[in-house]
Amino acid sequence: MSNQVLSHMNEMALNLVLFAKLEIMAIINTYVKMQQSVQVLKDGERFPDLVITVNKGLPDECIYLIELKYLTKTEARDKSSDSAL
Repeated sequence: MSNQVLSHMNEMALNLVLFAKLEIMAIINTYVKMQQSVQVLKDGERFPDLVITVNKGLPDECIYLIELKYLTKTEARDKSSDSAL
């Protein structure tokens, strides 16, 4: 991506870019969903950024939950900030 695009980047844009890239990849038996409802034991309903299901309905089914966090350069450099990971 160009610097102009990156200067306006945010977490949702990053989610959309990754989702679009995963969607166009022709991977057999792989399904990608954005903000899909997931029930978490003792925590209730949650919405991970991306849910990737591989081999849906088969014995070797595998589900990946991805939660993205986007930090600007300033946020990433500030070690005292609450937003730094």
